[in-house]
Amino acid sequence: MVDYAMLYPPRVRALLGAILEKQGRTPKLIKLKESINPLSQYKLGVSKSILSTAPNWNIK
Repeated sequence: MVDYAMLYPPRVRALLGAILEKQGRTPKLIKLKESINPLSQYKLGVSKSILSTAPNWNIK
């Protein structure tokens, strides 16, 4: 799934990274994390209470 996500925009990779981190699946998170700009912020309308790992991926 991570390999397919690399074909999509950074906001998709950030969302997938946050979901996988929440589930504890961390083997390929480094690849996703490095593929997004650390200064970018993604406004997806996902609440921190729903996805607690969202701030780690710059999701607002």
